[in-house]
Amino acid sequence: MSGWLVMVFIATNMTYFLANWFFGPVFELHRAQAPLPHRQIIATLEPMNLSPETPLLTRWWRWLSGVLFHWDWGKGIVGSSVNDEIASRMWVSAELVFGATVLSVVIGVAIGVYTASRQYSRSDRFFQGLAVLSMNTHTVVASTALVLAAIKINDMAGTTIFYVTGTAGGDAEGFLPSLVDLLQRLTLPTISLVFISYAVYHLTQRSLLLDNIEADYVRTARSKGLTRSQAIRRHALRTSIIPVATSVAFAIPTVFTGATLTETIYAWRGMGQYLVQTITKNDIHGVVATAAFTAVLTAVRGDPLRHHHRRPRPQSEGELTWPRPRKSRPRTSRTRKSGSLRRRPPPTAGPPSAGLGAAGAARPPQPRRRRRPSPAGCGCPPSTSGASCATSRRSPDRPSSSSSSCSSSSAPV
Repeated sequence: MSGWLVMVFIATNMTYFLANWFFGPVFELHRAQAPLPHRQIIATLEPMNLSPETPLLTRWWRWLSGVLFHWDWGKGIVGSSVNDEIASRMWVSAELVFGATVLSVVIGVAIGVYTASRQYSRSDRFFQGLAVLSMNTHTVVASTALVLAAIKINDMAGTTIFYVTGTAGGDAEGFLPSLVDLLQRLTLPTISLVFISYAVYHLTQRSLLLDNIEADYVRTARSKGLTRSQAIRRHALRTSIIPVATSVAFAIPTVFTGATLTETIYAWRGMGQYLVQTITKNDIHGVVATAAFTAVLTAVRGDPLRHHHRRPRPQSEGELTWPRPRKSRPRTSRTRKSGSLRRRPPPTAGPPSAGLGAAGAARPPQPRRRRRPSPAGCGCPPSTSGASCATSRRSPDRPSSSSSSCSSSSAPV
């Protein structure tokens, strides 16, 4: 986490210097409807630590000291506190983006499972075409179409069903009227955000489920009596939904940064609209605070991801340390004929005559002597002649053909 904090600190300070070089609060006050004299503009900007006549390093140190020691991110160009603006707008953005994110995940995963279980069917092709249309539709186009459709519906109904702008009404009193008013204002921006973002979860879930739907463990589950839908729901879906759930978990902190274009179109006073306003009005402190807020949320999202891939297997108390030592295998002996492994039986206690010496101690195992094959290849010792080899190797278990072959092979040519 310390590495992320260092990166956030460096990025925030770089943003401060870049904003001071590119933005000019003086020009913003000159563009006012009633332009002020230059000396009055400098006197107005001096208490905000935005005066261009003060050296940049001096202004930076004042701003950095206020952030580190007092958690004061400065004043905006209109005199409002940056801390108060972010504290109020971040919850407005969360109210809008969080619901849209949840609906996008639920709808996308559900359609992905449905289309993967019916691959290449008409419904699969229809939803794939809709996903392609969704991914290629811009936010401005979708939002504008929804606003025009909502105005048309309100005109046909003769009353206000959908609000196209604003975050809260002023005439709603009580819990139920306030809830209805909130839903009327949330409907259009939520539909817009869901339409442009659900396709990613849909296509991802479909692709992952198709990779696991023909796996061996799914076939085994079906061979034991489960139907195709039951095997997919109980086995394949559990494996394929893990990457989707991981991406959703790491995307949750970004809901506080808001949706810039959606909030601007529907006039929601969230973080996205605040970012646009600060850039438009040359508000240096507002831009820097918004960038730092986004950097902190990025660090919160990325640090668990790094530890997720580097985390070792958890150990319980009294368990062997990981990696576990390899267990010793029992001693085995290889038979001469078949070559298979055979475990040696454990030593058993017996009478002194059964393998014990005079003192009663067990005799040590004697090494097995191996015969050296003869040069002729018949298995007789090398010093044995051809006739004696045939005589010594002849036994009831061995046919006479082998003896004759041995003698014949040992005879000189």
